[in-house]
Amino acid sequence: QRQMCIRDRFDAAKYIVPTNDNLGTSWKNLDPPDNFNQWRTGPLGIGFERTPRNFTELIRTRVKPSDKCNECSNVLVRIPFSLENPDDISKLTLRMKYDDAFVAYLNGVEVARRNVVDEQPAFNARASSNTNTRAVKFENIDISQFVADIQLSTHNVLAIQAINSSPRSYDMLVVPELIDGLLPDLDAVGIPHQQGPPQVEFGDFDANPVSGNQDQEFIE
Repeated sequence: QRQMCIRDRFDAAKYIVPTNDNLGTSWKNLDPPDNFNQWRTGPLGIGFERTPRNFTELIRTRVKPSDKCNECSNVLVRIPFSLENPDDISKLTLRMKYDDAFVAYLNGVEVARRNVVDEQPAFNARASSNTNTRAVKFENIDISQFVADIQLSTHNVLAIQAINSSPRSYDMLVVPELIDGLLPDLDAVGIPHQQGPPQVEFGDFDANPVSGNQDQEFIE
């Protein structure tokens, strides 16, 4: 477990490839599931790639769901982390590099999902689209609206169901980060999230020019 202050680039996670739906929803909660001794530990990002080589620098733990069963297309991930002052957290950004879909939970509360077809995705759920090269860039997701529901404490769990487009897919990836505060989604249209109070600095001005010509007034 690591101490999250401003941001946490998570180093390692517990993960498992589900071969059925026997875990139900217990795997995503704060308390570990009954079969936790079967989960493996590895550094993030988690996934695999055959071709093309878009994720070479991102995959640190190779996991290919179809190696476990012909229908398998998901990886369940649990990431514990610590907070010094959870009551001070009011804004949160979830950053995700993913291929092809995911559902994210914080202490059992769903906070984000992308490209997911089913309301409750099963162990063999499939993504609605293939993200491919878009996965090499972080997507910044504002999850501040859930802070009051999450009941953050000193010890917490970020849980992610990573979903591939098909058991026969050529690649898969999940790399999460959690930020205390807001980061703009640089791909979004419009004004990004405010990062602090706006500031204006004046260099110089002349409201009464020596020449007497008021057209020569200026503000720098």
